[in-house]
Amino acid sequence: MRHVPWRHDLAIIAAAGEIDTASVRLLQQALPEDLPACLVLDLSRVTFLGSAGLRALEGAVDRARAEHRRIGIVSATRPVLRPLRIFGIDTRVGIYPILADALREVPLSPPPPAAVPGV
Repeated sequence: MRHVPWRHDLAIIAAAGEIDTASVRLLQQALPEDLPACLVLDLSRVTFLGSAGLRALEGAVDRARAEHRRIGIVSATRPVLRPLRIFGIDTRVGIYPILADALREVPLSPPPPAAVPGV
């Protein structure tokens, strides 16, 4: 897990390997306490995304929405995309096949609407 400050308003969290109950704490610790205006989660090197990882990602997405922050996820692999689709996370955040696309698009995207409690 790496937290890469890209610009004053954009950070990248890059993960590799498996995100499961044994490693999810690393992802949670990498997420900044104060989210930047734009956050890109680069999961392009993740080989397994378990339920603990999904909950952590869902929490980050919900937090970004509540704070009107922009967020995007980078992945083009089935082990990540499939769980994101099954749990509907892909409907709440932009999914990009490569990091360059996310770095270009996320800062330009409109801030997400605030999450509606109970939905």
